[in-house]
Amino acid sequence: MHQLFLEQVALHPQRPAVECDGQVWTYAELQQLAQRHAAALARLGAPAGCLVALAMERGADLVAAVLGVQMAGAVCLPFDAAAPAARIAALCEDAQPFACIGDAAADSALRAGLPVDVHWLASTPDAEPQAWAGNTHGELAYCIYTSGSTGKPKGVLVPQSGIGNLAHAQAASFGLSSTDRVAQFASPAFDAFMFELVMALAQGAALVIVPPESRHDPTLLLDFLCRSRISVVTLPTVMAAALAQLPPRPECALRAVISAGDVLPRAAARGWRHAASLFNAYGPTEATIWSTLHRCVSAGTGESEPIGLPIQGCRIYLLDETGQTVADGVVGEIHIGGAGVAQGYLRRPELSSAAFLADPFAGGAARMYRSGDLGRRLADGTLEFMGRVDQQIKLRGYRIEPGEIEAALRSHGAVADAVVLPRTLAQGDKQLVAHVVARSGAEAEAECCAAIWHSCCRHIWCRRFSISCRPCHSMSAARWTAISWRRARCRATVRKRTLCRPA
Repeated sequence: MHQLFLEQVALHPQRPAVECDGQVWTYAELQQLAQRHAAALARLGAPAGCLVALAMERGADLVAAVLGVQMAGAVCLPFDAAAPAARIAALCEDAQPFACIGDAAADSALRAGLPVDVHWLASTPDAEPQAWAGNTHGELAYCIYTSGSTGKPKGVLVPQSGIGNLAHAQAASFGLSSTDRVAQFASPAFDAFMFELVMALAQGAALVIVPPESRHDPTLLLDFLCRSRISVVTLPTVMAAALAQLPPRPECALRAVISAGDVLPRAAARGWRHAASLFNAYGPTEATIWSTLHRCVSAGTGESEPIGLPIQGCRIYLLDETGQTVADGVVGEIHIGGAGVAQGYLRRPELSSAAFLADPFAGGAARMYRSGDLGRRLADGTLEFMGRVDQQIKLRGYRIEPGEIEAALRSHGAVADAVVLPRTLAQGDKQLVAHVVARSGAEAEAECCAAIWHSCCRHIWCRRFSISCRPCHSMSAARWTAISWRRARCRATVRKRTLCRPA
């Protein structure tokens, strides 16, 4: 990724690279800041291919750290600075990074909880950029953690080759140029963050950081997009669908809105009134973010938009349980081949061998990723998403394994069993509901619910989903609610089929 950026530095050194809170960093200035990070890592003796964690607020320092880590031949491991410190520390314990680059807030909240052998570097390094003379090209670009069905998250190792293919596919699909202004909306711990960085910095375009207050309110977001003259934005499906409800703004420079992360309702496309084109993108982290694309139109049948056709450099296979291709119109499991297939899961060889398979249709050393997603090919060749083969769900763009949350709940001494199920609200948004069985003798009052819930919040990424705990008798607008508290009688288990629908 940094090689693509350096090509643009040579072409457009004085063009704006990053804009945040009214400040602008040119491509040349961003290069110098990235080189400082690379020099600081070199001074520590960072070995090639080592992991370097990033715990920083969104801005030019974070973007420069991503580039600097890669310049040093290391692999960046970005975290969401808003995530609980215990969560980040637990992931660092699993990832075993060589170093962590953090800002002042992370220094006070996170540093003390990291493994003792992790080097700490400030988000504004004091090393001179002239001290960095090298430019190492590592095999891997970054590592992103995804939710794990066994209760343990897993790190996906994404190759540089996948980033190169991504950049070419983005340019071809969206007609990108150095005059574009790309919004940076996604959390750094979500691979859409890398999608946005590549979209801007590989084309010489400007990356504009969306302020916190505009990330949760569709009206404020549209105001920002228009005011900042954004031309391309990638949004979680729920936010893209919310924009469809707003009246068009003639002064807006938007020309492409990309919905990603969940099923896009057909109603959003039918009601789309903005001048910008609406796209539906699909792809897992294990295939370098993005695999298919569909340009939405107002016509069409069904409740959801198709996920479209494979992007450049990507192959999609729909296979049955025996590994054979299915006929058009028949549902099969989506397998993804091509340049974007990840190397595997960090130190999880059994999971890697089960998910990353030899590609018999391409031959040679080609590999494909078994996604666990179901799809079918329509008469016009486009693909339609048909659900999952397991219990994994998508919530506001994030991939979630309920098993990870259930394992965190069961880790509390008062919990005998737990089940987490999704629920679709009237407005189309989703909510996760935790149903819990208390151990014999455990207090089942609201105070006990709150104690268990807040204990689990230290281990899961609760802040992303506005988690709160409400008493069992008062279920109002909380996005996360512990509502089904049951005492263990004959069997201390929760049966999904017998759980009553939350009020």
